[in-house]
Amino acid sequence: SRLSSAHFSPDYRNVMDIKLGIRTFSETERLNNVPRSDLYARMMTLYASEITAKEHRLRAVTKCRFMSSRDANTTIRSLGYRVDGIAGFRSKGQMAIEHEISSICNLKDTRRFFSQFAQAAATDEGAEPDGLSAHIVAERIAAQLQELFAVMKSSSFVRQHKFIGTSILLVADSSGRTGAYWIDFAKTYSVDSNTEVDHCSAWEPESQEDGILTGLSNLANSWNWTAEALKMSMDVAAIKEPQSSIPLVQAVQAMASNECQPWNREPQMLPHQGRI
Repeated sequence: SRLSSAHFSPDYRNVMDIKLGIRTFSETERLNNVPRSDLYARMMTLYASEITAKEHRLRAVTKCRFMSSRDANTTIRSLGYRVDGIAGFRSKGQMAIEHEISSICNLKDTRRFFSQFAQAAATDEGAEPDGLSAHIVAERIAAQLQELFAVMKSSSFVRQHKFIGTSILLVADSSGRTGAYWIDFAKTYSVDSNTEVDHCSAWEPESQEDGILTGLSNLANSWNWTAEALKMSMDVAAIKEPQSSIPLVQAVQAMASNECQPWNREPQMLPHQGRI
């Protein structure tokens, strides 16, 4: 609800960057037809099956072509958010983390990833076995996302601007400190005079919608679900009978496809309608 510095103490062990909105390209980028060989090479690595015969002949693609392909192959268009980066895991190398992130393609995947993040932050990956319960970390993040949603929805400034490529930065540690910060405003523009955007309508070419409130609502829902799932799995594991005891990670993964969303605030997720 206020501006603050995004330079954090190194004591924050776990950090997650989540891209927000239903598109990551601006109108200027959409209309830029300059072909780029470097982006063709990246598409060959990531989305080779989507490259057209013409693009193969040119051995180049436009920036918008690459960005729209990336959006289509992640959760940006379906959920309005995408996990873009994570730091603080000592047990995983950067390549392993990047591979995991690239495999996140649906709601179930994001819930599992959020659960792992909360568990790692709560215990500092096992270095603090008596640290905070993972569900408390998730609850605090969910509450901060809900508060941020309410502030953004009521803001006249937000209604009069479009926000392309912004992110939610989540931070957490085993002492119980958490934070949810809205960052990256390089592609923020005022909308046409006498025009407001609701940030939850489907995007169409020439429209000014960005879907940031759709994404933030779904993100808060996912973290609230994560908190409930972690708490429930902890309660189950506490039952004394051996046959009723379920390991925490196994319990969360088993629940990850459940469509329960305890916090259900407008706007609802909208299907992406626009074509480039």
